[in-house]
Amino acid sequence: MDDGKIVSFEPALSLPDMAVLDGGRLPPPALPLDMFNPFWKDWITSRAECVSVPIDYVAYPLLSCAASLVGNARRIKARGKWDEPCVIWSGIIGGPSSRKSPAVDIAKSPLSEVERDLSADYSEVVRQWETDREWAKAKKESWQAEVKTATKNETPPPLMPPTAVEPDKPARPRIIANDTTPEALTQLLSANRRGLLCVRDELSGFLSSFDRYKSGGGSDRALWIEAFGGRSYTIDRASKPEPVIIENLAVSITGGIQPDRVNTLLMTGDDDGLSSRFLLTMPHTIRPTAPTGEVDNEPVLRAFRRLLSLDLATDEEGRKTPIVLSITDAAADILYRWQGAAYDQDSDAVGLYGSHVGKFGSYVLRLALVSSLMNWAAGDDESPSEISADAVGHACDFIEEYARPMARRVYGEASLSPAERAASYIARRIRKEKIQTVNARVIRREWRVPGLKTSEDVREAISVLEDAYWLFEAGSRAGDTPGRQSSDYTVNPRVHSDG
Repeated sequence: MDDGKIVSFEPALSLPDMAVLDGGRLPPPALPLDMFNPFWKDWITSRAECVSVPIDYVAYPLLSCAASLVGNARRIKARGKWDEPCVIWSGIIGGPSSRKSPAVDIAKSPLSEVERDLSADYSEVVRQWETDREWAKAKKESWQAEVKTATKNETPPPLMPPTAVEPDKPARPRIIANDTTPEALTQLLSANRRGLLCVRDELSGFLSSFDRYKSGGGSDRALWIEAFGGRSYTIDRASKPEPVIIENLAVSITGGIQPDRVNTLLMTGDDDGLSSRFLLTMPHTIRPTAPTGEVDNEPVLRAFRRLLSLDLATDEEGRKTPIVLSITDAAADILYRWQGAAYDQDSDAVGLYGSHVGKFGSYVLRLALVSSLMNWAAGDDESPSEISADAVGHACDFIEEYARPMARRVYGEASLSPAERAASYIARRIRKEKIQTVNARVIRREWRVPGLKTSEDVREAISVLEDAYWLFEAGSRAGDTPGRQSSDYTVNPRVHSDG
């Protein structure tokens, strides 16, 4: 034709591969709530409805928040020397408009209020410190005068009395950490021995910061790996004569990440197991609805305060140490039977996915511990002295029914090529806007598809859609030179069918 219009073309009505819409990922599993008692089930469900997010987006940050309140007060022990701290690293994956931050805020809001309660008398504590400091200064001046007198009289000088030593300024009690540099973190932990929660809106930026400076990236990663295990950690500083020693470095983490940045999260630095320690969830987003009812934080505040009331033990040297809760014999039977079955499934797992599933045993114990304490905190019973078979069984079920299939979904997406991810983006727009034809040049210049910068990038993404029977080359335009590839494509009408 000589008017520049697209030549009529009837595509073969092949059945399109609709998995392209989800980037080739497996469908998300349904989140089981069996670990939680009715109070927490209702709270998670109702709060998710308030901000129109999947329940997964509320449950994961909640687990990290609850774990941070317990922190070093409790550990869980299986058999032999296998024990785990109450530390949970969680990440929720979703697009910029998926309301990840409001979901995290749902759990963090009452935690922030508990933190404010801890600081209620901080101004009085500081006043007392200022008084003690001035008293120490006066005592030191008096001692210095005695030393001068002894020098004149050529007599032995008196030792400086303990009351002449100026006390360190007391740190404000904290639960939530915002600055995550090693120095800031260890200063906070030295004053808050129970542990902390690190909240990050963008986890990929958090992890990539470890490699920002070659001299510090490796040490930063090492610190966080120790923080996951609740182990002892020592930092030597040139500015201070004495090292900072943290007996139990326990930090839980929660935050969000966009799907296009999942690769950044999973591929940052060497595979030293840092990123594989995160429990990640990537459910489908849901349609926004008007919230119903009012948000009442009082019940969850009571539960959070009970978790914070759990005391640490004191050893023979006066140091605060975790109280270790053992699992029952019946729970051990369940755990080790599950562990054997998990080994049979995971023995061939390699790469980042293999590293991730290798942490499932650790998380079975941690989830059993934190869920047991959460359920206790929502009631009126005495705190548990051991971890039951039900708690361990529900944690095993959570791993098998949810965490494992979710890991296959998340890590499968991370292995997609840029062309496959771009093809998924294009496919979703085609469906959303019911587009019948597309133009490669328009896609490159106007659609702003993440990762598509050159004509070749667009061509590779379109090739993916052609292989999936989404697009068919529409023919040539009048004026195109012989052999020149058309930039127009017809959309398979079946992609718009709900059947």
